Amino acid sequence: MTNANATDCIFAGIDVSKHKLDLARTGIQQVDSFTNDPAGIAQLVEILLKAPPKLIVVEATGGLERPLLSALLEANLAVALANPKHVRYYALSLGILAKTDPIDAHVIERYAAQLSPRLLQKRSGNQSELEALVTCRRQLLHVRTEQSNRLGQTSSKPARKSIQAVLKTLEKQLKLLESQIRQLIESDDDLDNIDKLLRSVPGIGKVASATCSAR
Repeated sequence: MTNANATDCIFAGIDVSKHKLDLARTGIQQVDSFTNDPAGIAQLVEILLKAPPKLIVVEATGGLERPLLSALLEANLAVALANPKHVRYYALSLGILAKTDPIDAHVIERYAAQLSPRLLQKRSGNQSELEALVTCRRQLLHVRTEQSNRLGQTSSKPARKSIQAVLKTLEKQLKLLESQIRQLIESDDDLDNIDKLLRSVPGIGKVASATCSAR
């Protein structure tokens, strides 16, 4: 493995899309592309481990980046997550108006070198599980709101009966999720301590605390 001194000036930027990962590194004009699946991620991590960059920045892409981030953190590589708006503003400040995957990857690499965003920390399995449960609850709440709106807009008795059945099922699932969230938090000392600390703040309840703990 390359020693730390040789990699002090190497930064990497990774542009993430649904099917592809584009890797740009300091001093290398070529952008390497990998499939955004377990095999492609493993190849990308293997390459980065040969000469670990001082910092790798991945642009947030609506959750598509999560498997990659997990693999990078598991490999003990220094990685940060960048807000896509911040990266775009940075590109405009450099006078870069064009937007292609290779260009974006090099912009992210330069963003890593010049702005040094905050490093991510490896998350526990329970914290990842909590995030999944909280996300699922939020999505079900959205569906419940949609169905409630439909119920108020229809006069058809069969349609109303069907929507009410869906709402009843959603309520059961929401209660089950909330119970699972509480059990998970209370079974993990770190999450439980964070939860108690957050809920000691006026106005912070169980739901808000769980949402903050999952981040």
